[in-house]
Amino acid sequence: SGVGDWGISNTAARPGWLSWLPDWAWSYSYPHNVLGDQAATQVKFINGCTGNYCYELAVPVYPTPLYEALMGLILFFILWKWIRHKVQAPGNVFAWYLVFAGVERFRIENIREHGSSLYRFGGLVFSQAQLISLVLLGIGTIWLLFGKRLTAPKTD
Repeated sequence: SGVGDWGISNTAARPGWLSWLPDWAWSYSYPHNVLGDQAATQVKFINGCTGNYCYELAVPVYPTPLYEALMGLILFFILWKWIRHKVQAPGNVFAWYLVFAGVERFRIENIREHGSSLYRFGGLVFSQAQLISLVLLGIGTIWLLFGKRLTAPKTD
């Protein structure tokens, strides 16, 4: 994983209700990552390692790729088991996907490392992924609210 895929620093103690989680699922240092020694203050050398990728993060971070994959599986399960059986109008399953995916991505971006690639508009600071997720959320919501009105019934 390269920089930008992992989360922000996570030195917090794991809450008691998550004590069953393995350490790497709460906080991970990404050993042998591609960042290397380019950012000497962010990484440390792995003792006894030889080769090009002998560094790990000095401060463990949230493993956001793991979290996003799990949320994607949960989203698939919700769409497959419940939503597709309840929806009648064409395209509404996709609209629900847009809503859920927008919320999921917006939430994960709150704990993802962005470096200096953040946008500023007025007093708001956001990432490109958060902007895209809001657009997806908006399109899905508009589709669900007004989609039936936009589709005229066929007459013979």
